[in-house]
Amino acid sequence: MAFAQALSGYFGILTDWGFNLSATRQVSIARNDPNKLNRIFLDITLAKFALFAGSFCLLAALAWTVPILRPEAKVLLAANTATFGSVLFPGWLFQGLEIMYRAAAIQIVGRVLGTALLLIFIHSPEDIIKALLIQSGVGIAAATLAFISATAALPTLNLRLSAKGAWSQITQGTDYFLTSASISLYTVTNSVVLGFLAGKSEVAFFSPAEKITRAASDLIGAYGQATFPAIEYVAVNDRGRAVHLIRKSLKFVAGAGIMASFLLSAGASTIVEIFFGSRIQQPITAMMILAPLPLLIACSNIFAVQTMIPFGMSKAVRHIVVCAGLINVALLIELAPKYGAKGAALSVLVTEIGVTLATGYIVLSRRLLSK
Repeated sequence: MAFAQALSGYFGILTDWGFNLSATRQVSIARNDPNKLNRIFLDITLAKFALFAGSFCLLAALAWTVPILRPEAKVLLAANTATFGSVLFPGWLFQGLEIMYRAAAIQIVGRVLGTALLLIFIHSPEDIIKALLIQSGVGIAAATLAFISATAALPTLNLRLSAKGAWSQITQGTDYFLTSASISLYTVTNSVVLGFLAGKSEVAFFSPAEKITRAASDLIGAYGQATFPAIEYVAVNDRGRAVHLIRKSLKFVAGAGIMASFLLSAGASTIVEIFFGSRIQQPITAMMILAPLPLLIACSNIFAVQTMIPFGMSKAVRHIVVCAGLINVALLIELAPKYGAKGAALSVLVTEIGVTLATGYIVLSRRLLSK
């Protein structure tokens, strides 16, 4: 299941196409222009539907023609249905308009409901397809509610769908897509490469540790997501105010990151026992290796997403994450066959340290946070 979800994650990245950054920036700047705001919403939505249709067909073709994937074809397609939920979910719009509370409320209810349904209906490993469809179904239902809420938040205008507008959005989001695709080389790729080189059993040991540490990082990152539109909006006209907001974000996420990393390191065995039972011990070492991730990711997000991108350095960010992704893959190829889940965890840690140091160096050396 972890392998299928990781592989389908590539197609989720293809469908999102970096719109979580490019579209958020546009919405934040155009928030007071109803006509432009509606045009952005329609163009992004059409672009995402087109990308989803293409990516789903590509995955289906690969699943039925690649020998190593053919036995898992149904599982892969079931896992990929969750991508449709991301197509419908207009998180980029809520974020740009700074009304994330709506998205957060819908997501929380959806996740609680999804967990409850899994506990009720899933009883054995043979229920893997059913589990994936339950997760996808709940996600799609939540995304539908969010989509309806988004349309209600927009003023009613008589605008038509535009293929030209959708293509323009895809073109504008290409830089951000390349950045997201490169980041996937040290996030999504880990479980996929580990599965090919060391077997699915090692993925089962690595994936829980990575998911828990990344979940902690996502909780801290939610603060950055909430402040990104405000920083992007004021960076255009008031650099000093933008720097003040970035510094404030950095202090908060650094403190939260230190606390989260300490708790993950000190409580790794307890956390694994709570979530996976006392009989499974292998993820503990991987989690202890990955424990610094919340701090590293929190800082690198501030440096890259909230500082370098608003100040016109998106290409530098892309260069850093491309190099980081390639280094991670090289380390995985070397370490995964020998050390399995522990080798994959070490590869991720080294890569995230490199990204944080590189982005931090640019921010400090160019004095981007100096008023």
